[in-house]
Amino acid sequence: MSRNKRGELWYHWLEMLDYAQSCLSGDIPVYSAWRDDADAFIDWAIENGYPGPIRNHYGKDTVVLERIDKSKGFEPENCRWATREV
Repeated sequence: MSRNKRGELWYHWLEMLDYAQSCLSGDIPVYSAWRDDADAFIDWAIENGYPGPIRNHYGKDTVVLERIDKSKGFEPENCRWATREV
């Protein structure tokens, strides 16, 4: 795993934590192992198909961590990688 890819995933981890805490509908639960340890999240991401950054023509990464069931939190069984059009 390249250092750059792990760095990208670290930013995804921070974004997840920030989103979970600032959601207008209230805090979204985050799997405790992920909340407490970026490496646990990064290892899960690598094992579960993180494709690496996919940049749009503005240079923005279009890969996002998506909750499958929006009524549940960020946890291994409820998350997947997706791309968004920006």
